[in-house]
Amino acid sequence: MSESARSLQYLRREAGAFAHRWKGTTQENANTQLFWAEFFQIFGVDAKRVVLFERHAERLSTGGSGRIDVFWPGEFLVEQKSLGKDLNKATSQAFDYLDGLPDRELPHTVVVSDFENFEVHDLSSSPIRVTKFKLNQLPQRIALFTWMAGYTRRPSVLTGEHEANRKAVKKMADLYDALAQETLSDHFTSVFLTRILFLLFGEDTGLIERGLFAQTIRDRSAADGSDLGGLLADLFQVLDTDPKERSPRTDEMLLRFPYVNGTVFSEIIPLTHFDRTMRDALIAATDFEWGQISPAIFGSMFQSVKTKQARRELGEHYTTERDILKTLGPLFLDELHTEFSAAQFSVQKLRLLWEKLGQLKFLDPACGCGNFLVVTYRELRELELQIMERLQELTGDAQTGLVDEGLGLKVSLSQFHGIEIEEWPARIAEVALFITDHQANRRMMETVGTAPERLPLKTSAKIVRDNALTIDWSWVVAASDDLVIVGNPPFIGISLRTEQQTADLQAVWGAGYHGSLDFVTGWYKKATDFVGKHESRIAFVSTSSVCQGEQVAPLWAPLLDHGFTIDFAHRTFAWTSEATGRAAVHVVIIGFSKREGREKQLFHYPDIKGVPELTLVKNISPYLVEGPSVVVRPQSNPLSPSITEVRYGNKPTDGGYLLIEPADYASIMADSAAAKYVRPFVGARELLHDEPRWCLWLVDLDPADYKASPLIRERIEGVKAFRLASKAASTRESAKTARLFRQIAQPDTEYLGIPRHVSENRLYFTAKRFKAEVITGDANFLADDPDGLLFAVISSAAFITWQRAVGGRLESRLRFSKLGVWNTFPLPALTESRREELIAAGKAILDARELTPNRSLAAMYEPNAMALPLLKAHEALDRIMDAALAGRRKLVTEEDRLAALFKLYVDMAC
Repeated sequence: MSESARSLQYLRREAGAFAHRWKGTTQENANTQLFWAEFFQIFGVDAKRVVLFERHAERLSTGGSGRIDVFWPGEFLVEQKSLGKDLNKATSQAFDYLDGLPDRELPHTVVVSDFENFEVHDLSSSPIRVTKFKLNQLPQRIALFTWMAGYTRRPSVLTGEHEANRKAVKKMADLYDALAQETLSDHFTSVFLTRILFLLFGEDTGLIERGLFAQTIRDRSAADGSDLGGLLADLFQVLDTDPKERSPRTDEMLLRFPYVNGTVFSEIIPLTHFDRTMRDALIAATDFEWGQISPAIFGSMFQSVKTKQARRELGEHYTTERDILKTLGPLFLDELHTEFSAAQFSVQKLRLLWEKLGQLKFLDPACGCGNFLVVTYRELRELELQIMERLQELTGDAQTGLVDEGLGLKVSLSQFHGIEIEEWPARIAEVALFITDHQANRRMMETVGTAPERLPLKTSAKIVRDNALTIDWSWVVAASDDLVIVGNPPFIGISLRTEQQTADLQAVWGAGYHGSLDFVTGWYKKATDFVGKHESRIAFVSTSSVCQGEQVAPLWAPLLDHGFTIDFAHRTFAWTSEATGRAAVHVVIIGFSKREGREKQLFHYPDIKGVPELTLVKNISPYLVEGPSVVVRPQSNPLSPSITEVRYGNKPTDGGYLLIEPADYASIMADSAAAKYVRPFVGARELLHDEPRWCLWLVDLDPADYKASPLIRERIEGVKAFRLASKAASTRESAKTARLFRQIAQPDTEYLGIPRHVSENRLYFTAKRFKAEVITGDANFLADDPDGLLFAVISSAAFITWQRAVGGRLESRLRFSKLGVWNTFPLPALTESRREELIAAGKAILDARELTPNRSLAAMYEPNAMALPLLKAHEALDRIMDAALAGRRKLVTEEDRLAALFKLYVDMAC
């Protein structure tokens, strides 16, 4: 029988015959070589070609030498003893030989045996995995050796995980590009490539005969690919046909393929017409070792063959396994593992936990290619396997629980549900879950000696192809206390949404819709409405915006009002994708439910690309800090009695006629009448980058100067014409006062200029004080600040911390808000002495700025290059402000300041 025909069933059958034939063997010297030569034959390995018997080797511990009984360089080493000999000594002897071998010959598997008892040491696992069994159990332990038949390439010959993933993605992209020469619809392309993916993984993981798919293409199709489409169509039909119903005239090679059943091969699709290039691309894909790739990478393969425009429109973001586990761990997995640890010595508790695993239901309502479902299923099956192993140890029954067709398994694909709007990822999700189930079964066979056969398919996950924001989720799965809703809904900003997506979001929120809400919030609303009174657990990966600025109140207020609380959260960190051309996104992970009595877990990232630090807290606010569950709502007046209001700067609406650019400055100053009315003008750019600009400020225009200056008359007429051409009636009305800015807010005292937007990277908010003769435009806010108190307040670390938490964003930049940030800043009433301290500290900051007069404000506040005197001046101000907020309690981190600020906000606003 050829290697490709060595199915798992065949290997188990041959192993059973081998065990029966060698039962009762006792003598090492007489039987070792024949015993192991026949052993290798089970897997199609010719011992004469690859195996060395009695290989001379050094023993470093003794300084002497010895002979390795059975040695396959780079793969396999056996130390064989006679029946009843001490296998511990045999193990020491075998490992002693390893120290004297060159690196290229080091095996990945070491076996010690006395013909009746076997100990297999897997050196490729960390820590080394040791499996013990008896000769008659070899059929059940056959998975330990199936690598010899090509089912699994050992880690010693694998490329690195990242490199393997990269190559897999490239293979899929190449195959897609080759197939693009056909005129198949997206639907049929999805079906076709999903089937190919199934076969590629199937032949490399023991689901079908090793190499059978590749051999079929090579042996049964012409080199020019002209007949390959027809061959694949026949193969797809065979895979969907029960062997009893297959035509006896079917090609013998096709008959060797298993019956799959299910939906993978059931649909009839148009014939795909191949050429040489397409055939070569498919053969190249079969040459790759797909068994080394986690099904969780399928999403990245899918993403990599889509255009950037498609990724943007669909909001496709595929999360890494690391980030998926950040979500699943605190959501439910950690709790299950804790229960498992507590049940280690109780059969009853273990059985109850086992039953619990089978009662859980999972829904990913934006499942994409199924990454979350794949990792969840894999982790649950692994925990189930640990429970089974422990039950065997406690009861001494090797077949504990393995009583029915499913071998007693509680965890089933039928517990897993997904909703996905796009067909291709939905189909890949189905295949990925089936492959994950198959891999879990192989792991089970290695561990407990048996596993269920899944072909033909009888159960599968339920992946519904529909719009999650319009479908009734109860059609997919019933809401219950045992339901877990988890996923990574699409990130689509307002400017990138289609009209349909906006309409869907509005329909979900109904009367509660707010224009600032991100598309992802539709899943929050649907999930909470769906679970109702149940204690279902929910967790989503989302953009950081859902916990910042003006989104917080419309999103979280209704959730809090309906009894939901945040159970755990990962504060902002850099999300990464396995896909090429990965999107750059900062995200949060939020888990929430109606469950009570749990300590909350808050994960903070000192480095947003690094490892999180965990803090256990009593409550997590919607701003993802420890504190009360309140939302900050816009205020029409300042909440603090210690600060005054800010207002928009002066708005020209002039068509450029009242503003003076550097190129025009000299000519205007040459006009003696006009020169009287030239004032420095500061927009946001001028404020931050110290760039020169001026304006004509004609509030007190003398009629004589008007008559004397053609330039003034020309500019005023230009403003008038510009305003009269406006579609807005109010703008046309303002043409009557064309010499004036349309809106005037200029103070007659020193004032604070506040840019509308500043970099999110600043340590402090970059504001500036101006004298009354400097005119501030409407790209800034301004506030009367004769003594400098407001400058001190806005220059504090406490203020920019508040800004980051409750303020909005323009892209990633911080967006100052009069109603939402300034008016809500909870600065308590200041004593006169505290007020004077703050004013003095603010003046010290201005003095420190004067030490570098040639630097712009933006340059001064470059985060990694702030001058030391300026930094120290700010730190001195922070100590005073922190004392005003928290008394004697020291505020060290951003979280400390936010906790203090939210406490004050609750006291002052609620």
